[in-house]
Amino acid sequence: DSDSIGAYFNHIYNSPSTQCKVIGITGTNGKTTVTQLVYQALNKLGKPAAVLGTLNSELTTPDTATIYQHLQASVAAQNPYFVMEVSSHGIDQNRIAGIQFEITALTNITHDHIDYHGSFEAYKATKETFITMGKTTICPADYATTSPPQNTHFWGKFNQENLKLAKTILLKCDCNEAEVDTTLSALKPPPGRFEHITEIKSPQVFIDFAHCPDALTRILIESREIADKKKGLLRIVFGCGGNRDRQKRPLMTQIAKEWADQIIITTDNPRTEPVEQIVSDMLKNLDITNTPTLIIEPDRRLAVGRALKEAGPNDVILLAGKGPETYQYIGDQKIPYNDKKTALKWATEYQL
Repeated sequence: DSDSIGAYFNHIYNSPSTQCKVIGITGTNGKTTVTQLVYQALNKLGKPAAVLGTLNSELTTPDTATIYQHLQASVAAQNPYFVMEVSSHGIDQNRIAGIQFEITALTNITHDHIDYHGSFEAYKATKETFITMGKTTICPADYATTSPPQNTHFWGKFNQENLKLAKTILLKCDCNEAEVDTTLSALKPPPGRFEHITEIKSPQVFIDFAHCPDALTRILIESREIADKKKGLLRIVFGCGGNRDRQKRPLMTQIAKEWADQIIITTDNPRTEPVEQIVSDMLKNLDITNTPTLIIEPDRRLAVGRALKEAGPNDVILLAGKGPETYQYIGDQKIPYNDKKTALKWATEYQL
């Protein structure tokens, strides 16, 4: 059980979470961004911290032994803080057993991982069990009225929420508000989180990790605003993961239809599931009669190329789902692939 697992690892690694302040951040969207903001800001504010999450771990929340190894190394480096992403899988599988959290924070809870948890209620309950673990807990209601620091590098209203949560966490770490605002204002978002590929001047191309309905909605609303201001079209390239939650596939296509002018459906880690099955699910109950331009191009490289080739100078292209990933899982193979590199290659070819 959780207590005995925790006792075992605390015995082996000398209870590292009692020797530093552990900040755990959970939520459907925004975990990586908030974790990185807090980690970078703490270090800049003279409060050394280590970080564990999507950008430096194969799993968002790795196995218990790996977490304790990271914690122990951080304590050995005399870091007073340790900031980590906590996934619903990590909570459900007791990977965080025995860790004492100084602060537990929640970004949001929306539809995701229903294939694993069985229902949205079970998924929500899992997140909520974690939130009660911290000495200090921070939920959306706690930072709703926080004034976000002005940061021109961060696009989108959802990122204002991420900045507000990061600021609230930092204030709980006894940081000075003016210094927090100055520090957060200068930071840049993590790679692949509504990242603007500035090397391509026109059309404007954004990359985002959005791979669930809520994240896709948020990112499309922001992209739509940018396209409307430029009087251009919004084009989206996205797919849905194989061997994963099938319920969200038609929801995501419906959302794309609502906001985009052109939809290019492609692959996003199909794994061992037939691409035809994934696409069929994505198009389920979709009213094709008044759908924006809909293209199906399973080869993601070609899909990105097509979006760039057809785009006008004022258009906005959103490459969604893979973010900073450097591979595609196709069949049993892990094939090198990256949205940003692919977009830059096509931009060079088309002299954009």
